[in-house]
Amino acid sequence: MADLFTLAPPATSSLSLKLSALGVILPLQRCESDCATICDADGRDVFTVDANGNRPDEEAEQIAVTLMAAINSASAMGVL
Repeated sequence: MADLFTLAPPATSSLSLKLSALGVILPLQRCESDCATICDADGRDVFTVDANGNRPDEEAEQIAVTLMAAINSASAMGVL
């Protein structure tokens, strides 16, 4: 009988493969230079929420962190 507690290797999702092909190394993380900018694992900018500054900083930061978490979670679980 197979060991039911053996963890499967992390899934490689089409999302993570596509981002990797574009030079984006997961997981994404918050950039130190801007609260609403998300960087890849190598510290390169990937996206900035509200670059025009129309939203309050706190709101832009919450959106950025939420999107970052969604991308990291989806790619780790192989959802996308």
